[in-house]
Amino acid sequence: MDGDVPELPPSDGRPSGQRCLEHGLVAGPDGRCVVCRRARAQQPSPDGPIPVAMEGQPLEAPVGDDAARQKKRLAILLGAGFAALVLVAIIAYALRGGDDADGPVASLTPGAMTPGASLVATDVSAASQRVNVRMYSARWCGVCTSARAWMRQKRIRFVEYDVESSRSAERRLRELNPRGSIPTIEVERRVLVGFAPQSLESAILTAAAQLPRR
Repeated sequence: MDGDVPELPPSDGRPSGQRCLEHGLVAGPDGRCVVCRRARAQQPSPDGPIPVAMEGQPLEAPVGDDAARQKKRLAILLGAGFAALVLVAIIAYALRGGDDADGPVASLTPGAMTPGASLVATDVSAASQRVNVRMYSARWCGVCTSARAWMRQKRIRFVEYDVESSRSAERRLRELNPRGSIPTIEVERRVLVGFAPQSLESAILTAAAQLPRR
């Protein structure tokens, strides 16, 4: 028909004279122009995006609500187990009587002492008979009162000097302890400042062991 231009197949890779019916631009062999191709490329795939795993990473994270609950339960169980161990240790410590800073205290009633306590009390009492134990004190001193009661309970032989009523005792105290604090206890040549039952007991036993047997 007049006015119809016959379409020739494209050659040399150049576009033909065909135009896009929608945009009026030069179209390729598939009938789409540049705008049509660009719009089609921007449309999402009907099947949705395909997940791609990055190198060194899983495609899906394995941790979910179940895994979080399991971790929480494990933490609770571990905490309960640790608390049980602590409780057992406390009970065992209480059954042993704890660490008695004053050492074993022997009863003076026959048959009421354990063998260990009786042996310690007897050793200290016997050792004090062979050594000189002197305590420099004052009436108002509460620590001196505790030291005096402890030595009497252990049947330790000692001599006490009141530094407020005796000047010679005060001078001797200053020679042994320039600070003049009380109680100051002299066991042979060893000077103990303050009262520590274990230290005093050890000093008496050591001094007695160093003396020749009579």
